[in-house]
Amino acid sequence: MLEDTCPLDNGRHEDPPNTLFSIGDLNRLPLEILQGILVDGIDFASLTSLRRVSRGMRSTIDSLPKYKAIVTHAPASIRAALSLETGIYWSCSHLYHELCSNACVFCGHFGANLNVLICKRVCIDCFTTDVQCLPVGREYAKATWSLKESDLKNSDTRIPTARTLPWYYVTRLFSKGHASRKRIELLEHTAVGAIAINKYGSLDVILQQVN
Repeated sequence: MLEDTCPLDNGRHEDPPNTLFSIGDLNRLPLEILQGILVDGIDFASLTSLRRVSRGMRSTIDSLPKYKAIVTHAPASIRAALSLETGIYWSCSHLYHELCSNACVFCGHFGANLNVLICKRVCIDCFTTDVQCLPVGREYAKATWSLKESDLKNSDTRIPTARTLPWYYVTRLFSKGHASRKRIELLEHTAVGAIAINKYGSLDVILQQVN
C-alpha cells in the first residue's frame, strides 16, 4: 500500500561521479557539525523537506551513513512516518537507533514492530494490548481523561499525533471492518494522561471527574 501512496525518490536521481554541489552558507560548517545537525539536530520530517531544497542538500543528506542505511534497509519506516505525519517527533538518529535494536521497549521481548508514533520497537503483544501503544481519537481522549480542548491545545506537553490513511479498518479481530475515507487524528495516550495528571494532580481525582 505505502509503496503506491508514498513513493520515494531515493536512488532515482543519479548525479555524475565526483560532482560537488553547493549548499550555500552551510558549506562553511565542518562536516562533523553539519552531519550532527542533520542527523540529531532536526526532526526527520524537516530533514526530508530540507532534502528537497536543492541538489546539494539532497546529495549531502543522501550521503549520511545513518540516513543511507535507513533508505536501504527500512524504506517502509520512512513511508510510514511521512504518510502518518509522525516524523516531526523524532530525528534520523533516533529512528536509526530503534531500527538497529531488537528488544521491545516495554517488555524486553523481541520487538518485531516499529511504532512510528513514538518511534520505539515493540513486540506484537504490547503493540496490540498495551495502552501505551494504543493511540486514541481526540474526543475519546478528552472523555477518558476529563479534559477540554483548551487543555490539549494550551499544554506544555507535546502530544505525538498521527493522521490515519484512507483505508479499510477493523476494530476487532475477525470483524468485517469498514472503509474509511476520512483521515482521523490519533493522539498518543500516555501524553494525554500526563496532561490530565498535571491538571488534576492524581489518577484518583481524574477517576472521580470521569465517574
